[in-house]
Amino acid sequence: MAITPEGMLELAANELDCANLDLRPTNRIIDHTAPKYAKLIKAELAQPNLANELYLDSLITILGIHALRHYSNAADAKSGGLSTATAARVRD
Repeated sequence: MAITPEGMLELAANELDCANLDLRPTNRIIDHTAPKYAKLIKAELAQPNLANELYLDSLITILGIHALRHYSNAADAKSGGLSTATAARVRD
């Protein structure tokens, strides 16, 4: 089971409006969220006769979006929020 590179590009384009995808693995932080999704996927796959395909597909999509938001250049292209100058004024 995997998300294909084409699937990740499509997910990035649809969910985050990012046409040029560049994944950047990092060792700086411990990700507590991704293993939770992985455990849910593993639990669903452990019971193949009872597995819900829609639920499994949703979990895989959520894990893909998490990876895009935290480990790609899509995280840099966030829209909305405060401008750099306004954020600096709020911090001051």
